[in-house]
Amino acid sequence: MVYCLPSHPLHSGLKLRYAASVDAGPAQTIDLATSEFSRPWSTNVLRAAAIGIANFPITKSGKHTLKLQPLDPGLVFDKVVIDFGGLRPTHLGPKPTPTTAK
Repeated sequence: MVYCLPSHPLHSGLKLRYAASVDAGPAQTIDLATSEFSRPWSTNVLRAAAIGIANFPITKSGKHTLKLQPLDPGLVFDKVVIDFGGLRPTHLGPKPTPTTAK
């Protein structure tokens, strides 16, 4: 899941897309554009995030690389959530994973 700031395309004819891929696999294109005053727009504004979801089958153990690429201007990534199973639904998403300085 990728949490982005809720916004609209900057110009007519544009969308609000990004591409997501894992390792060297094919990219999935996610479009977060909504119409003003639509139910998805209202939901995004109330939770302060537009959420894009992509599913990638991981068949090998070890390290993997997630690549995110904005495709349209105005898209702002806020948080990335990777669910390997068992993620509980929350309104604002899970808390950030603690990191340790080395």
